[in-house]
Amino acid sequence: MDDLSQASCLPHRLMSQPIGHPAPPIDLVIEPQTRHELIAQAAYFRALRRGFEPGHELEDWQAAESEIDSALQATDPGRCD
Repeated sequence: MDDLSQASCLPHRLMSQPIGHPAPPIDLVIEPQTRHELIAQAAYFRALRRGFEPGHELEDWQAAESEIDSALQATDPGRCD
């Protein structure tokens, strides 16, 4: 599986996880811009699930960043459920 198809799995994995639970593991090295886009998407979906209540933007970003970085450091390559 190439980097692009693995990266496209990541937002789906994050959306399917309850807030505060880590995403399923994958092994993926991506470009900084792609990482930024994945974090932005994950932060958006966190805000969406919360009803876009203001005042949580930094919290959403930091949690999304942690989720994405954890997923990128995991050790189960090629898995896209």
